[in-house]
Amino acid sequence: MHYKFTSTTHLKRAALTLLALIMTCATAWADNITLNSSMTEWTNGNTYILNSNVTISQRILVTGHVTLQLGSGYTLTSTEGIRVEYDDNASTRGVLTITGNGTLDIPDDLDDFISGISVNQSNELHIEGGIIRAHGGRNAPGIGTANIHLGWYS
Repeated sequence: MHYKFTSTTHLKRAALTLLALIMTCATAWADNITLNSSMTEWTNGNTYILNSNVTISQRILVTGHVTLQLGSGYTLTSTEGIRVEYDDNASTRGVLTITGNGTLDIPDDLDDFISGISVNQSNELHIEGGIIRAHGGRNAPGIGTANIHLGWYS
């Protein structure tokens, strides 16, 4: 189907429609966030992208549905681990999905009874890629309780 613009009004309307479409697509991509060392709260609907080596020295709190994309050849070191929680604002359980080919490293110097990745029974952890090295403190697992789904991993 071909359109012939018969006036500048039609051309302007088409240009505005195209601009609105482009802005809508840009908004849909706005949830991709590049990780840095100060990001300790990961929130619902966002994808956090690791594209350099990053160390986060506070416990990371994940609320709602969040994706961590591990870039190939890069390592995210979380010295205090990760906690996946229910998101009260969005009324949704916490779901952390880990993808990519990079590395997530949680060292073995956490406090006693603290899991490297804490996931209680109402929340979920999906590991679909990457190298995951998660250690817990004394008397705690590297990855906490219930609802853990392992996809492919190395």
